[in-house]
Amino acid sequence: MRRFLLAVGVVAAAALWALADPNAGVRTYRELGRQLRGAEARADALRAEVAALEAEVERLQRDPLAIEAAIRAELGFARPGEIVVRAEPPAKPAKSLTR
Repeated sequence: MRRFLLAVGVVAAAALWALADPNAGVRTYRELGRQLRGAEARADALRAEVAALEAEVERLQRDPLAIEAAIRAELGFARPGEIVVRAEPPAKPAKSLTR
């Protein structure tokens, strides 16, 4: 009976240590699980971004009008004789130092 109580005490002490020690046990397991879920979410977002970029590459390779639209949007180019009008968003008012 004495050995049984000693074994139960050792198991209980080990369980408490695993719960309390920040460098081992349940806390570490939960933290690693949280980090894994975050990494998986970032990987999913990157996969979606790659798919969108691959679709854009495919569209640019097939459609000359898509190439023209991309050049106009990215570089601001225009055809000869065209007039380009760019509208800037209004500037934000400066914050007053007095109240």
